Amino acid sequence: MLKKLYEKYPFLRRYFLTPFAYNTNPNTISFIALISAFIAGGLFYNKYYVFGALFVLINGYLDLLDGEVAKKHNRARPLGDFLDHFFDRIADIMIIFPLSFAPFVNTNLVFAVIVLMLLTSYLGVESQALLNKRNYSGIGGRAERLTIIFFTCLLFPFYDQSIVIGLYIISFLCLITVSKRFYDTYTALDKK
Repeated sequence: MLKKLYEKYPFLRRYFLTPFAYNTNPNTISFIALISAFIAGGLFYNKYYVFGALFVLINGYLDLLDGEVAKKHNRARPLGDFLDHFFDRIADIMIIFPLSFAPFVNTNLVFAVIVLMLLTSYLGVESQALLNKRNYSGIGGRAERLTIIFFTCLLFPFYDQSIVIGLYIISFLCLITVSKRFYDTYTALDKK
């Protein structure tokens, strides 16, 4: 959903990404994004939710920037795509898992969110492997998940259940997305 917004309004890319897309190794940017996710997770573990949210924002921005650098400087490679997706999955877990240690969060909810996030991502790339086209359908993509975590952690000082509500929203959106991606892929394969 946010990806479509980004494609619909190219000025966002022009003002927020392109000026910072220096000719550097996009894999390095992906690695720095991963480090920011570890920092976010460490801050969440230590109950610094607002500061952790800032590193979630950095992770999401760098995740966009590495692709922009790869495209702008003709550095897009299969290895970079592989590393980006692998680092994203680790980052997703490192951002969400530490929330299971918060006294107000049900551990089962965190694990359900992790499983649904991984299934969402898996179905996207499995579709690519079988149909030669990555499936980005649904409303529970990575950008949406990071946005929800970012805002619910910022709201935490004002409403201590905001993170729990955010996790429920993420699980619901991921469940819808998993269902949609499964259906799309199943239908396309059934026609072959």
